[in-house]
Amino acid sequence: MIKYTKTISLDRLIKNHFDFNRINGYCKECPNYGNLWSCPPFDFDVNVVFNGRSHIKINAWVFNTEELKDSEIEHLNSNTVYEMNYLVLEEEKKTPGSFAFYADSCDICGDGYCSRLSNMPCLHLNKMRYTLEAFGVDVLTLLEDLFDLKLVWADEGKKYPNQIVRVTGLIE
Repeated sequence: MIKYTKTISLDRLIKNHFDFNRINGYCKECPNYGNLWSCPPFDFDVNVVFNGRSHIKINAWVFNTEELKDSEIEHLNSNTVYEMNYLVLEEEKKTPGSFAFYADSCDICGDGYCSRLSNMPCLHLNKMRYTLEAFGVDVLTLLEDLFDLKLVWADEGKKYPNQIVRVTGLIE
């Protein structure tokens, strides 16, 4: 695993990597759309999280999965997403006024359930966070710009690519 970290201005992020309508269009194709509180559509303006803040710290974890079996990749993926989310949430707690973004859609309730499916409020507001993509950030261009990282897609017939990249963020 390789970890990359860089802090940039929110102005740079918004100018070069923010396109809510386009990225939200991709979200609409995902089965989590409208089914998880961490996923769009939202009943609030995502821009509110950027107000009064000036920088964002981006963490990118890169995992080489070329030599792993699918079951090993699934285990690695679930464990590392949990760890990355825990770490960025801890960093948020230590940084007054900050806001954390998770590496993947929320699954705190577990077993594919979210209280949104029952039209109930989020049961874990203290732990639930959103992804950068859910708020309209083009992570593909962000990774290329900051770390010269290009995302790798799975070859036809393969379940996983040879490299998995997970991204968290912390707005300050």
